Amino acid sequence: MRILLAVSGGIDSMYLLERASDLMPGASFGIAHCNFSLRGKESDGDEDFVRKAAQEKGIPFHTVRFDTEGYSAENGISIEMAARDLRYGWFGKICSENGYDAVAVAHNADDNAETLLLNILRGCGTRGLCGMQKETVRDSLKILRPMLDIGRGEILDWMETNGRKWREDSTNAEDGHRRNILRHKVIPIMKELNPDLLNTLRREMGRWKEVDGIAARYFREKAGKVTEDGKRISTEALLGLENWKYILWRLLEKCNFSAQTFDALCTLLESGRTISGKTFETPTHIVETETGFLSVRERTQEEKAPDPMEIAGPGTIRFGKHSLVVKLLRRDALESVKAPAGTVYFDRKKADFPLKLRQWRDGDRICPIGMKGSKKLSDIYGEAGLSREEKAGSIVIENSGKVICAFPLRTDKSVRIKDPDTSEVISISEL
Repeated sequence: MRILLAVSGGIDSMYLLERASDLMPGASFGIAHCNFSLRGKESDGDEDFVRKAAQEKGIPFHTVRFDTEGYSAENGISIEMAARDLRYGWFGKICSENGYDAVAVAHNADDNAETLLLNILRGCGTRGLCGMQKETVRDSLKILRPMLDIGRGEILDWMETNGRKWREDSTNAEDGHRRNILRHKVIPIMKELNPDLLNTLRREMGRWKEVDGIAARYFREKAGKVTEDGKRISTEALLGLENWKYILWRLLEKCNFSAQTFDALCTLLESGRTISGKTFETPTHIVETETGFLSVRERTQEEKAPDPMEIAGPGTIRFGKHSLVVKLLRRDALESVKAPAGTVYFDRKKADFPLKLRQWRDGDRICPIGMKGSKKLSDIYGEAGLSREEKAGSIVIENSGKVICAFPLRTDKSVRIKDPDTSEVISISEL
């Protein structure tokens, strides 16, 4: 079997390289390295380091350099998502052209624990509780994860004991992203409460995988009684099932409903009212009620919401149909703390880069400047007289996982300019 090793130069991927023959005995290997051009000389240093390691071991070396930021802006997606798309697309190409049977990546037991907790934080079913699997397929590319049973501590001990070298990624020490917050703050506390945390979570993920298999068989049996294609669902047949909410959730899983929107749909169905023409929308799908049925359709390309993306710093960015200008200003350069129409201001001390842009979701809320308490963004949009299409295309700005702005209508009081404390201001306006 010929396996392509995805090697970034970090400790995990270098462990994968050093121990590939032990982890995947009998296989032959090649090395693939992606230079995402995100960290300047540091990225180039990683590429040189991995190339040298490949030469020393006499292993075929494949490398590519991506304009990740350009791809992110062009497609209206986050840097993280852009890197993932570029990486796996290229891995598939290299495997196809060079006869590799699969690509092996260096996800370890700690990564799997973080993935499980992230899934729980965002909300997930039994499938999300299973964590990552040792073997999956993405667009016909077989992906192997031979290190899922090995913890980060064990990897560090082996590398240091055996005098192996690796490159440190400076961004790994940052706590700006959810995964790094879990990695550096939450999981260490959990390990204090349960020193055997990784093994505990691994056992539980295995059990949930069995449960998910049972649930999947149950779903397949019942779903055929309420729909033939998943696009037209009989509400009478659905409500006749004992666990109809679970069946409906699985049928609409691809729609990515928020908990609030799904609950609102269930409440309507439970009420027994036959309201035709009521719509429930997500960034990717629209579900409409008809007499006796639910109609499910995917948004057209023009209707789809862009994927979330980061605002890394000042500049001009494109997000879906929106073109935004981001500036960093001195407070004393502003005539007033009140932003002009179409512009929002944040105190940089209270909301710094990277910021996150995403489409509005049902249930989002902020504490608007000048008001007491919080308010749903849907109410803010309603008061502003936004049409259904305008509301669907509305965007929000997040900082550290918290919504701080219904752009450009209202800003959360937590990031307001407050003299004399404010020295720098982030300004965002639409072209």
